[in-house]
Amino acid sequence: MKIAYCPISIDLQAPGDYRRFIGYCNSINTKYIVIQNKDLKNIKDGDFDYIVVTMASDLAYWANNTFKVTKQN
Repeated sequence: MKIAYCPISIDLQAPGDYRRFIGYCNSINTKYIVIQNKDLKNIKDGDFDYIVVTMASDLAYWANNTFKVTKQN
């Protein structure tokens, strides 16, 4: 399974990053890829199974793009 995460902070040091998704993934040894807002234009449907977006993600991008294969949470 391929999971992407759009973090709150670039260095993953915001409490919302390391206490929530990142902390959970690390505790169960789940691999993920960090994607930044600047990388969004390169993402295509199906590149990831799941993409976890945060309040710091470009929410307009996610609202205006439809993914059929990739699930957005």
